Amino acid sequence: MSTVIVWFRNDLRLHDNESLTKALENYDQVIPFFCFDERLFTKTKYGFPKIGAHRASFLIESVQNLKENLQSLGSNLVVRVGKSANHIKELYEQCGAVAIYTQKEITSEEVMLECEVESAINVSITFFKGSFLFHPKDIPFDAGSIPEIFTSFRKKIEGKSFVRECYPTPNKINHLPQFIQIGSLPTLKNFTNDFPENDFRAVLMFKGGEEEAIKRLNHYFYETQELLDYKEKRNGLIGANYSSKLSVWLSNGCISPRRIYWEIKKFEKEFRSNDSTYWLIFELIWRDFFKYTALKNGNKFFHSYGI
Repeated sequence: MSTVIVWFRNDLRLHDNESLTKALENYDQVIPFFCFDERLFTKTKYGFPKIGAHRASFLIESVQNLKENLQSLGSNLVVRVGKSANHIKELYEQCGAVAIYTQKEITSEEVMLECEVESAINVSITFFKGSFLFHPKDIPFDAGSIPEIFTSFRKKIEGKSFVRECYPTPNKINHLPQFIQIGSLPTLKNFTNDFPENDFRAVLMFKGGEEEAIKRLNHYFYETQELLDYKEKRNGLIGANYSSKLSVWLSNGCISPRRIYWEIKKFEKEFRSNDSTYWLIFELIWRDFFKYTALKNGNKFFHSYGI
């Protein structure tokens, strides 16, 4: 029986997940894996934590929901805390895996982590680029010639590229072998002495996970149809529905940009299209522009002198 590890990172969802879809197509046994890497919870050289209590709580909730969704399909999520390379190496050898599938990241710390894992197991990881709206293979320029100006980027993208269809959500995944220790989810106490407090001024109580992301999308699109006023309200700052609020779930990959795009297209067919329905797509293109700009410029993207 051929076995593959699917290493979840910033793609904490079952829908439109190329790594998971291709793993199920190509291997008999799929081992879903997530590691709360200890370096994410260290402090920067300036003394503040890389991840705060609110974001850490949101991440734990997102992983919890992924685990529950995998369990509903007959599988489970192997969870570890510590160094990703060490835990993946141990799991790789324990289950006799022959491959690792994961989403490709583009910034230096994430790329360094990928290299550590490949060095630890001496196997090349198979990467999938599922965090973009427009897949890198479908854009009309290579990484080195990404336009410096958004308008130039957008016009070329809209004129010469297209958005791929979403990968379907799996219906079933095989049970994990009994000899594999699943591991338990950590709590905030594992990472910080700081705990998020509910603030009465908050316009929305953000909760992590794919189900919450889809719930928010349905609320904003269909239950309230606030999407039709997005362009006019998006900079209003106050109120739960002044904008989509989907960015927090996009950041962890609880929802894919393609899912949002095709849901907009569905909404336009069922109801109507206007400047606002297009404008949410416009903002997703902005998101791609920043990702591709980071891909082109590397760490200069984060330096004080910029790009």
